[in-house]
Amino acid sequence: MIFLLQYYLCGLIIKPDNLLPWALFANMFGILEHINCYHIQLMIDNRSDLDYCLMNKKLKTASLAKEMRM
Repeated sequence: MIFLLQYYLCGLIIKPDNLLPWALFANMFGILEHINCYHIQLMIDNRSDLDYCLMNKKLKTASLAKEMRM
């Protein structure tokens, strides 16, 4: 929703002299962070995470998602 509003306010074009690219980056980062914390763990930051992904052929469930199910 925010992305569409920003795109509309910039005249429906992406200009290099405006802040739209930074806004897009910030919005995408926020979306990925939400997914990483509350759904699946997108970040593989240690050997055990890598081993889990290679063994199970899928990403791990996020810790907060596990705790919220209980």
